[in-house]
Amino acid sequence: MPDPALGVGKTDFGLKLRFVERPSVEFVDWMKKDLLIELWETRPRLVERRNEETFEVTREVAIDPATGTPFIDKRPRGVLKMNLSDWVSKAEIKSEET
Repeated sequence: MPDPALGVGKTDFGLKLRFVERPSVEFVDWMKKDLLIELWETRPRLVERRNEETFEVTREVAIDPATGTPFIDKRPRGVLKMNLSDWVSKAEIKSEET
C-alpha cells in the first residue's frame, strides 16, 4: 500500500514450502546452501507532456502505439540472501502427516 506522505509503497510477501513426499538427498543438500533472490521493480514508463496553451507540465504513462499497452521498465532493487538450512533443520512433522 503506498504511503501518501512519503510517496513510496511497501510490499509484503511470504513463502511456504510443503513437501508431499520425502525430499531426495540432493534436494536436501541444495536446501542447506544459501538461496539468493534477485528483487526487481516493474513500473510503467512516465513521460512529461506540456500543454501548449497553459504551459503546464503533466506526467503520463507512455503507451506503445503498436500494442496499445504501457511501456514497462524493469529495475533491479537488490539481492535477498536466505539461509534455508535453518528451515531444514527445524522442520516439524506432525504425527498424522508421517
